Amino acid sequence: MNEIQSVEFTFYTGNEFNKKYGTGINDHMGIIEMTDHIEENDLSYFYASYNEEDIISAIEEEWEVAENLKIDYVNIDGVYMAIY
Repeated sequence: MNEIQSVEFTFYTGNEFNKKYGTGINDHMGIIEMTDHIEENDLSYFYASYNEEDIISAIEEEWEVAENLKIDYVNIDGVYMAIY
């Protein structure tokens, strides 16, 4: 298992994320609805959680895959995600 040197999450409101990534996430969506919506809009997510340490652990455990992706670490209204 590899350790990630430094992860910085970019914090977005739903509206800010929508403007940057062309999605339609709203503040009434839960984590599953958000990830479903992201995939429906031609984005992908590696992992999503309410806990940032879960994201880091998932990336470290799957480093062989993750290192080949251009991952953006984001927080959308309290939901941490690794998207690509």
